[in-house]
Amino acid sequence: MDKKTKDDFSEAINALNFGLATASYMMLCRVAEKLAISYYEKFMQSKSVGKRWNDMYFEIKKKHETGKTKRSVLALYDFLREKRNEAQHPGKRFIEKDCQKILHYLEDFQIEISK
Repeated sequence: MDKKTKDDFSEAINALNFGLATASYMMLCRVAEKLAISYYEKFMQSKSVGKRWNDMYFEIKKKHETGKTKRSVLALYDFLREKRNEAQHPGKRFIEKDCQKILHYLEDFQIEISK
C-alpha cells in the first residue's frame, strides 16, 4: 500500500474505534478502490487513468475468461466493487459488523493480489 492508502486505512480504523462505522466503511471502500486500481494496473500492465472501477472489473473479467487470472481474485474484486458502489448511496448507514466484514475481504484481497 502506498502512504495515502495506509493513511486512509489508519483513519478507517480510528473512525471505527470512535464508533463511526459509516465513516470507517467509506474509508475502507477508498482503500479497496486503491487496491483494485493497483491490481488492475499490475495485472493489465496498463494505467487506469480515466477508467471507472466497473470498466476495470470487466476488462479483468474478460482476461479471466481466457484463463489468465484466478477466480478468487475476480470474486473478491467484484465483491469489493459492489460494496463500494453500495456505500456511495445517500442515506446508507453501516454498523461495526459491516466494517468487520469488509476488513476481512480487504485482507483476503490483499493476500491474493500479493501472490
